[in-house]
Amino acid sequence: MEQADSLLLKALYEGVYEDPLWEEFLNMLRARTGAVFTSFSLRTTDKDAMIRRDIGAPSPAHLHQLFLDKYAWDPLAYRHMQEGRIYALDELVNPSDPIHRALLDDLLLPQGITHMSSVRVGDASGVEAWLWLLY
Repeated sequence: MEQADSLLLKALYEGVYEDPLWEEFLNMLRARTGAVFTSFSLRTTDKDAMIRRDIGAPSPAHLHQLFLDKYAWDPLAYRHMQEGRIYALDELVNPSDPIHRALLDDLLLPQGITHMSSVRVGDASGVEAWLWLLY
């Protein structure tokens, strides 16, 4: 395993002990991939508890408010993602769906986000995690 891969994996494992959570891992991943934004979400066995950590330039205030007002319920079907499979933006955002088209036009494209990679993993206890890289 390459040294950089080992360091990235170590940062992922140790991220649960950091404050803020997974900061080193997400910063390293962002630098290594050239992503504009990285995000890690963890849903515990208490299905209503979600931990989320984002790294990257924050959305402009007006776009953040638009997200809260219009999309906070999150129209993407991320919970239906097949575990371990990497998804691209066009697999999760369907431009022919009016809500998805609006999300793309209102939030993603104004921030220069035209590509994405995302993966979902889980374990037998019911814990699920999603990793997002936005380009």
